[in-house]
Amino acid sequence: MHLSRYGIVYILVGFAALALIGIFYNFSVLNTIGDETVLMSATLKMMDDKTLRPAYPTNYHMPFGTYLYLPFFIFILAFMRFSGLFSSLDELKEFVILEYAKLLPMARFVSVVLGIASVYLVYRICQKLFNNVFISLLASFLLATNITFLILAHFGKVWMPQIFVILAAFYFIIDFYKKDEVRLKD
Repeated sequence: MHLSRYGIVYILVGFAALALIGIFYNFSVLNTIGDETVLMSATLKMMDDKTLRPAYPTNYHMPFGTYLYLPFFIFILAFMRFSGLFSSLDELKEFVILEYAKLLPMARFVSVVLGIASVYLVYRICQKLFNNVFISLLASFLLATNITFLILAHFGKVWMPQIFVILAAFYFIIDFYKKDEVRLKD
């Protein structure tokens, strides 16, 4: 009974602990971060341009990932500005332009959060499909302990936002599958 009630919490906490290990590893070396800066730089450019259109030549991934990054980067930059780390907005802009790789741990954190949400979505999808706690916990556990998934969640690349969007779409598609008749409002 205890495991069926709190099992998903244990799985999510365990996954978060594994995915957060080494989040600050090699974050300031520009030559080794590779594809991790694509969504991050598009998000920062959107904020600088004051637009919600991530139409930049360097953003060759789906725009939804930049929208997922946006609230996290608004929060961290507002914190950096109002905590006294930077005395003006111009200093903060200069930091972001010259040292944007130092914001990489935030991109990795967003990836971990999306990984946690993806594991939880798998749990909810299995609950909707099978209505069996054991199957839901097993599916979540297998995803959370998959080494490839852990590696994808650890780095701030585009894969975790894509996995999250696919699982979220599948979660809402199940509602259509379960309905007897789909209406226009659906």
